[in-house]
Amino acid sequence: MNNRSAPKFRPAERIANSFSEMLELGVCDREIFSSILRSTLVHNPDYIGVWNVWEPDALDGCDSLYRHAEGHDETGRMINYWQRRGDNICLGPVTKYDEGEGPDWYRIPQQTQKMQVAGPYRCPVAGANILIMSQVAPILRDGKGLGVVGVDISMELWAEEALSGSSLKLSNVIDDTMAHGCVLLDDS
Repeated sequence: MNNRSAPKFRPAERIANSFSEMLELGVCDREIFSSILRSTLVHNPDYIGVWNVWEPDALDGCDSLYRHAEGHDETGRMINYWQRRGDNICLGPVTKYDEGEGPDWYRIPQQTQKMQVAGPYRCPVAGANILIMSQVAPILRDGKGLGVVGVDISMELWAEEALSGSSLKLSNVIDDTMAHGCVLLDDS
């Protein structure tokens, strides 16, 4: 496979496609899907979180068996969120995925069946309110959206890299940029 068929900066899409292919092969073990998310975070120190949100009973039809299990909430849906907390990697459930008609970061990739970039927005991660950007891709099977996969990247880290060597105070640069507008483009 050459680099043209696997864009470097589309990790959410690559994970979502892998999940779709696993389903086609009959793999629906939650531990395997969760392990892939965790491994992705472990091997990519620039990511602050990797997660998935599945539609009700879309993965294995067993949501009722997973109510309040680690990485799940009262619905039992597969909503694992692996995130960095200092030097540790921790598992918790994705939150606020089902508010109203669903937040844009969940609803839009489901409706358009295309990867989206969400944010930047402030999100509590590891006890801090961090400015993040999320790459979110739909998990598809037979033309139907079964859920989404997301990869979170810290905008502060991104800005540090973009401004390396600068004497500017980074938080002021981010706040000033966001107050006046920000455009982030990719090839989609």
